[in-house]
Amino acid sequence: MSDSKSKTKTLVVFGATGNVGSALINNLAHTYQALVKNNTATSTVFSIVAFVRDPNAGSAKRLSALPGVRIVHVQNYMDEPAKAFEAAGLGKGEVYGVFSNQGYVDPKVEEAQGKAIIDAAAALGCSHFVYNSVDMGRSSPPGPAFTSKYNVEEHLKSIFSSPTNASTGFGWTIIRPSQFMDNLLPSSAFMFKLSRTMLLRRTFYTHPERKHQMVSTRDIGRVSARAFEKPEEFKSRTICLSGDEFTMPELEAIYKEEMGEPIKETFATLVSIVKLLVPFLRQMAEAQDQEGFSADIPLLRKEFPDLEDLRAFLRRYRAERGL
Repeated sequence: MSDSKSKTKTLVVFGATGNVGSALINNLAHTYQALVKNNTATSTVFSIVAFVRDPNAGSAKRLSALPGVRIVHVQNYMDEPAKAFEAAGLGKGEVYGVFSNQGYVDPKVEEAQGKAIIDAAAALGCSHFVYNSVDMGRSSPPGPAFTSKYNVEEHLKSIFSSPTNASTGFGWTIIRPSQFMDNLLPSSAFMFKLSRTMLLRRTFYTHPERKHQMVSTRDIGRVSARAFEKPEEFKSRTICLSGDEFTMPELEAIYKEEMGEPIKETFATLVSIVKLLVPFLRQMAEAQDQEGFSADIPLLRKEFPDLEDLRAFLRRYRAERGL
């Protein structure tokens, strides 16, 4: 952008190649492209630094092709975020925003990574930090797998809301999404076939009438992007995010109507064994059965009218693939 009134800010993404991180980057990159094309005065555009473990992976190459995106190869960037910032050539005062999304790792590892990223960002004077957590359905976490994210949330608040940091304009936003609609898709990995079979067949024992909430990763990325674009509106907010809710029979009916086939599942016996052996999945199923997610979807739609319901999500999936 040639107009001297325009501003470019550096945004760093941890977890860039996952569904949520890539959704955020795609959203901001398309906004960047539109602003540059229109030479919009006084607008803020983001120069995005995306940490990746393998720069030759397809997901990394797709990100590198987006406007305003620079991928930086750092093998252990989640475990050593301070070194990752250094590898990217970023020093104090040069990072406007940080987005943090940890993958599926041991809860103790996840907590250590999440806190380290927050500390490293604060040390550089990051202005706004967005953490992608999980909807816990209650004020206290229902199990160790949730506790790790809850502890990271509390650490973020304590660091970015401290008198010293708050006075210098530091801000935070926590996104608490429900279960991803993307996990229902036939193109998703086998682990998600396990999780959706568990959802359908091994979760709602006590409350089969409960409406289960879900959200598309595209919408998580879009709301996260808004938090960086309009930080004052999102400062010190925790947002439970969902786009639709339904009972399991309703979910199966909608999916079959839109996709023309049932949801692809795996063996229920295998799921029962996995549920027994994997604490996170067991705790998630129990929490969904006993309480469920907690987003106020009608209220969310007033602020985010473009949130996808399940039908819209599945129709977009089919349209993108010419189905």
